[in-house]
Amino acid sequence: RFPRIGGRAVRAMLSSATDPYYVAKDEVEQAIQKVRGMHDEWKRLLHAENTAKSARFQELHSEIAGELRQLDYDLQDITATIEMVEENRARFKFDDREVRNRKEFVRVSRSTVKEIQDIVTGRQAVAKMESDRRQTLGTASSAASQASREEKQAAVARDNQDFLDNQHQEQMQIIRDQ
Repeated sequence: RFPRIGGRAVRAMLSSATDPYYVAKDEVEQAIQKVRGMHDEWKRLLHAENTAKSARFQELHSEIAGELRQLDYDLQDITATIEMVEENRARFKFDDREVRNRKEFVRVSRSTVKEIQDIVTGRQAVAKMESDRRQTLGTASSAASQASREEKQAAVARDNQDFLDNQHQEQMQIIRDQ
């Protein structure tokens, strides 16, 4: 089984006249640029907003995770094609420099993906998201407990008023009976 890039088997692509590496490389570079832009907005929202309440932050967080996963798959595919070239040097006429350049591209790209992944899933980001979640839950439970306290106070006030009304009626009855 040969790896797939863009839905086509690498074997068929490697034997074609065009080199699929450059197409895949361009796609990876574009995806990395897209993720960097998303990551910049994600960082801004992480520091500026309550992440538990921000739909845009949550959307970006999910999109970044998906894009990073896809980039990892794409880089695995490119690595597989490089290995295929190395194993079949007679069939693929690439010099050592070209192979090194391709490996370097994969290394740098993986490093970028890992750097973003480490920030998105890092301790500081997770702590901030968890703190925001607790704060949101605390606010919701505080509002619920405040409403509950108000209901109890209203019930006590009604009971007190009923007692006073009852006492007043009894006193009036006593006065009438005298």
